[in-house]
Amino acid sequence: MRTILHAATVLSGIVFLTACGSDFDDTAPGEPGGPAGSGGAVGSGAASGASGSAPEDPGGGAGAAGSAGQGGDETDAGGPEVDASGPDAQEPDANPDSATPDAAPDQDPSCPTGWADCDEDPANGCEINMTGDPDHCGACGHACGGAHASATCEQGACVLSCDPGFDDCDGAASNGCETDLSATDNCLACGVVCGGSAHATATCGESGCGHACESGWDDCDNDPANGCEAPLQTDANHCGACGQACPTRPNASPSCEAGQCGFTCLASFEDCDGQVGNGCEANLQSSTSHCGGC
Repeated sequence: MRTILHAATVLSGIVFLTACGSDFDDTAPGEPGGPAGSGGAVGSGAASGASGSAPEDPGGGAGAAGSAGQGGDETDAGGPEVDASGPDAQEPDANPDSATPDAAPDQDPSCPTGWADCDEDPANGCEINMTGDPDHCGACGHACGGAHASATCEQGACVLSCDPGFDDCDGAASNGCETDLSATDNCLACGVVCGGSAHATATCGESGCGHACESGWDDCDNDPANGCEAPLQTDANHCGACGQACPTRPNASPSCEAGQCGFTCLASFEDCDGQVGNGCEANLQSSTSHCGGC
């Protein structure tokens, strides 16, 4: 906004107009400016834009000065009025004593704690509550959620609710509930590792850690510490299955072969009649029918 001040100088009954910063010619009254006539007025018609005709003045040569008032501006020392609606107009400062100027109309507002302008639209201001919005939890664009989980935002932090059978064992909310709790390295809970055992591979089931026995073996004493301790193909106490004990025969000790019960004759005895029920009935040391052998 520019302000132009005008001043008037009166010399010997002649008015000269000058403008600050203008190239007005201050030629002396003797220069040609029209006939002297009956004497020009001292610019009394300047405000109305008339040619300045006035009552005759004996001062003849001043006519040129009178014509200078034609169409001129007012010579108010306060300067011309400024249109407040013009391009140079400015809104008054609401806080003129502050070192910080007023915010521009399109400037984003300063958001209160916990709120943010995530869509960068000044029209709706600070539209996001970062303490409870799961799509902007704690920061714009920080979305809660992940695999095998549903999520909420509480006090600016993501809180996961894991699906059954899964848990967040690595503590990273970004990948959700990543851990399958049916796995042997996190069995039913984070960090519970199922160890291997004899003749078995570790498993994890509804009741926790367990093991799967190798073929021909079983855990007949239900002690996970010793794994699958019973050889079902050769153990007379668990022949073919846990608890299936082979019976004792006369003059024989029970045995198990390929999962089938049998017996083994004691020294000097033999099963000469082939009857399983009577075991090793023949005494080879004293039997006249089977002396030394069947």
